[in-house]
Amino acid sequence: MTVRGLMASLAAVCLIAIQIFNSSDLEIFSKLMALPFLAIIFYGYGLRMSIRELDRAFRVIIIVFILLFVFNLFISYATGLLETRDFWAFEHRNLLGSYILVMIVPATFCSIFAPRSFRVICLKFGILSAAFLSTSTGALLLTGLLFVRLREVSISSILRLVVRLASLLCVGILLLYFINPMAYSKLMAPIFLIAGGGWNELVNLATAGKGILHLKNTDRGSFTWRIYAYLLYGLFLVREHVGALLWGNGIGGFKDVWDGIMPHNDLILIMVDFGLVTFFLLLLVWIKLVRACILRHIQWLPVVFALTGRLMFENNIYTFYVLSNAVIFSSLIFGCMRAEKAAELGGENRIDSVALNHQLQAAGSRMENVKGV
Repeated sequence: MTVRGLMASLAAVCLIAIQIFNSSDLEIFSKLMALPFLAIIFYGYGLRMSIRELDRAFRVIIIVFILLFVFNLFISYATGLLETRDFWAFEHRNLLGSYILVMIVPATFCSIFAPRSFRVICLKFGILSAAFLSTSTGALLLTGLLFVRLREVSISSILRLVVRLASLLCVGILLLYFINPMAYSKLMAPIFLIAGGGWNELVNLATAGKGILHLKNTDRGSFTWRIYAYLLYGLFLVREHVGALLWGNGIGGFKDVWDGIMPHNDLILIMVDFGLVTFFLLLLVWIKLVRACILRHIQWLPVVFALTGRLMFENNIYTFYVLSNAVIFSSLIFGCMRAEKAAELGGENRIDSVALNHQLQAAGSRMENVKGV
């Protein structure tokens, strides 16, 4: 592993370790502490894998995932859980959506190196179908970014991307209206509420901490609930003292805000539990990642935006299996790509050294000819 990678892992360990003095939730603390070590271990595995080997491994992982999802769906249907939007062996339906969304990381890797492969296209549609069947609206919309292909960053390409995303969003909303009215109503509820002049009422409810039960039934969608939660947590952060605002309230500190209910936004959760210092450090890492995608790996930009979008509307960082999957997949890819780059540079160096030897031999022959004359 590079010195820069080791320093980043050490910094992550230190930032998490600081929270032990602020937190009593040792279970989550120990899980988060394991993540930097997972990154180092699987980065090492990635260094030993070729692109073809990692591509084959990712295809197998995606196929197994889809088969397990179908099995889970069948059991959920057979036991009547789907009637209440519950899934067998999952504590919450939204977590299933996060599991599905993480699979776009290996799927994108396979797509980059075999963009027209029929098998890869089938795997991508399998992931999209799983997102639809999970009833997670956010996962469905964000998984659609798996089919966005960027080749350059320019004003025209950005406009094309915006048009595609807007079209995808409109089509998705239209499909929800006809196929899943319940998902449509929860998605559009806050828009209808705010358009009807209900914004001030929502702010007043958040200020008083009364919840959204005072709203009409048609206005109580999950997105309305999220906006209410963001307002409530935003007011909490404004009232925080400087120390807690900078360094956070410790792992699980969110429990003191709203009767233990999470904000359904990992960015807000990081600010509350880990503080603004950690938040802005992660923001710098995100900016650097986006910049690297724009300059060298443009195909990964939709994936970064999709995962960021999930962080903005769901709680994932305390769900170890979702977060660890993302870390493992990313570390394998970083390791494999670095090994591939090193091999290319090594090949160039070997070519240069061979050419240099030929030049030296030719120069030596010329010198001998001169001496002979």
